[in-house]
Amino acid sequence: MLNTKILSISIVAATTAPMAIAEMSHKHEHKHEHKHEEQEKVSSEKKALSKDVKKQLKDVMATYDDLHQAFFKGESKSMEAKAKKLNELINGIKDPEISKLLSYSAKQLENIKASENKEKNNQVLHSVSAALIHVLNTFDTELKHEAYYCPMVKMKWLQGPGNSDQVLNPYAPEMPHCGGKA
Repeated sequence: MLNTKILSISIVAATTAPMAIAEMSHKHEHKHEHKHEEQEKVSSEKKALSKDVKKQLKDVMATYDDLHQAFFKGESKSMEAKAKKLNELINGIKDPEISKLLSYSAKQLENIKASENKEKNNQVLHSVSAALIHVLNTFDTELKHEAYYCPMVKMKWLQGPGNSDQVLNPYAPEMPHCGGKA
């Protein structure tokens, strides 16, 4: 009798286990598909931009990349020149919403000076970076920049696709590769 019960349980387990596994697999696939749909939905919810504004933002980000490199290399005269150019490009953006979002940052860029202490310049770069991160997260710019964060200095920055293989911390020359993707 005990052998019959064990045999019955074994038969039930053998026939229901594959169905349970198939059901779990289906639920996992459905969950993965749902997650993928949510990611597409989030990216499709970004605000659309005209080709002209996308081009302006591409130019802004190219100059930001140059400014980031000047900070990373500690080239204070170049930082000042790049900040001035970035200010001009931001002030030339034709989209009123983006212009409003970046107006404070543009004004702050005027404070990056070769003669200024590094901490003040770093604070301005951090402020500008935060505003640009917000723009890239809000609008469909088609740009591939990624946000980075250093927990030691508690500041963020952006790196373009050509600079994303290695962390290039613009704030701390004593630890140039400290931080990671935010």
